Amino acid sequence: VGREDVTIVSGYRSPAYNEKIDGAKKSKHMTAEAADIKIKGFTPKVLFGKVYPWCQAGTLKFKGLGLYDGWIHVDVREESRITTWFDTSDKAILAASKSDKSKLLKLLLG
Repeated sequence: VGREDVTIVSGYRSPAYNEKIDGAKKSKHMTAEAADIKIKGFTPKVLFGKVYPWCQAGTLKFKGLGLYDGWIHVDVREESRITTWFDTSDKAILAASKSDKSKLLKLLLG
């Protein structure tokens, strides 16, 4: 994957713009600690499944990971554990995220 294959969908957002798009009230985008990204050749689900274990291993320092239909969200935060959320139309992922973490990980990590 080359730099030209990475698209930053959203990086820094001013508080006014964040409010306009109904972003989270304490969005890490407003402090330049978050990015929404996509990488050519990877679906968001596959990308999330690759990034998550790297974060668990400490290879990547992201502690916030969100899966969306067109991108993934990554952010840095002070928490020691990884916070995940899922805003996707993938019904299997949504159902597993609410009830069965091992099934969720299997869906995401393959």
